[in-house]
Amino acid sequence: MRMRTAMRTRVREAVRAEGRDGGRGRPGPAGFPGGAARRTAAWSLLLAVVCALCQLPTWIGRESPDTRNYLSYSLRVLGDSREEATARTVDYYCHSRAVASTRPRAADPRGLGRSSGYLRERTSCERDMAARVKRRTAEGNTAGMVAPFAGSRFSAIFEARPGYPYVLAPFIACFGVVWGLWAASVVLTVLGGVVVLLVLRAAGAPAPVALVGQGLYYALPSVLETMRPMAEGATLLCTGLVLLGCVRALRGRTRSGAALVAAALAAQFWVKYSQGLLLAGCLAAAYAVLVARAALRDRAALRDRAALREQAVRDQAVRDRTVRERGRERGAGRRRAPEGAGMLAVLLALTAATAAGPHLLGWPGSSESMQELLTDHFNRPDVTDPWPLFAELSLHFWADWLRRGLMAPLMLFALGVSAWAVLRYDRRIGAVVIAAALAGVLNQAGHPDIVIGPRLIVLVWFLPLIGLPLLLQLLLDGRVPGFRPSPPPVPPAAPALPPGGDGAEPSAEPAAAGAGSRGRGRPEGGPGRGAPAPAPALRRPAA
Repeated sequence: MRMRTAMRTRVREAVRAEGRDGGRGRPGPAGFPGGAARRTAAWSLLLAVVCALCQLPTWIGRESPDTRNYLSYSLRVLGDSREEATARTVDYYCHSRAVASTRPRAADPRGLGRSSGYLRERTSCERDMAARVKRRTAEGNTAGMVAPFAGSRFSAIFEARPGYPYVLAPFIACFGVVWGLWAASVVLTVLGGVVVLLVLRAAGAPAPVALVGQGLYYALPSVLETMRPMAEGATLLCTGLVLLGCVRALRGRTRSGAALVAAALAAQFWVKYSQGLLLAGCLAAAYAVLVARAALRDRAALRDRAALREQAVRDQAVRDRTVRERGRERGAGRRRAPEGAGMLAVLLALTAATAAGPHLLGWPGSSESMQELLTDHFNRPDVTDPWPLFAELSLHFWADWLRRGLMAPLMLFALGVSAWAVLRYDRRIGAVVIAAALAGVLNQAGHPDIVIGPRLIVLVWFLPLIGLPLLLQLLLDGRVPGFRPSPPPVPPAAPALPPGGDGAEPSAEPAAAGAGSRGRGRPEGGPGRGAPAPAPALRRPAA
């Protein structure tokens, strides 16, 4: 007992000394130094700062027509009247649009010495917006949180997305419209990268590999969509939280993972319920496949256990177990639910709730979205039979999308390699990540518009964000066929013992080593009083 206590004391003192010497701080749980988490957090913060600095030059000029609807909604949340919200939105939109249009002209050598045209662009935009607001107001768009930049049916689509305007409200209240929109986009982008880091850590990747994933979130083309003052940044953040919950559930933390998935999908419902419905449905399908595989595996294992038990009974290997106990054990094994069944039930319930929610709240559905696509934002009469026209549009869209992808196949290559990597690393995690990417493809398939295509399919970038860091981990672990890490260098072998010696090196100068009275009476080559003692020699076993 005393030896164990002394050993524990020495271990604690060694860990504390290592923390003082190496700057790793106090020991954490299970004897690990707590400074490892602080170092990871420091690197993550550094990546976030670099991301914010890289996005600083484009603090204005990223507007989109949909930005007007989100901004006017947010200003109404802050207490502005409909007229005030419309005026402030027009001021921001026209300023941003004029800046975006004049930047390329300033870098064009053919325009040197000429006016940038900023004032002309802004005046034209304000005139167009004033006429549009007047026309839409006369058509009857006089109520709601969204300013009358379009008809009532189109504005109703953004009335059903209150989550993002409420996220914008505190930033606009603190920093104003221009810097508030930029700050909100930066915060959502930074948090999305941190969530990718947490997903990779939950999947078992080391901290450096997880930091690579966070850096990719800030470097891949998906950052162009997250930094726009639109709902894509919040959508990617919610999707990352859903993936984090799924991975935690797959790693054994089912309750916390299910709670995180439910909370993230609930937030996604208020941000963009159509994307949340597709995400929940795809994840439910992936978990159905995983549960089916687990059920087949458990049934095979149950048959094997039953065969072994019958064989043991025949061989009379166990005589103290009764038939009733064996039947109860067999019944308990049959009643055990397959792995992942709980998460499948949660996802199915969330899918049903997300599908029923818009109908209960009176929000536009898929048919209204299809009419909006085919009638140019309801500027043309409704299509009586939309499906043939939708099929023709989808065919032309995907043909053009594939043609563009093959011209510069970086995205297709990254998707293919990442899908192989996640499945090679862990099939269950790979199925979940691929399901999230498939939700992005289905979202694009439901709205095949080539102009806004990269924004609607942005969820597919989660596959490279998770797959490429895991591919790096596979390379480091030597789990990629044809790529093996170089073995560590082999230390040189120890010199052989001289025959009949005791392991000491023979002296090169026996006269100098044995000269003097202090060396008399000692073995040849032995240490004198002024010489350091050699290392202990290896002894040969006696014959």
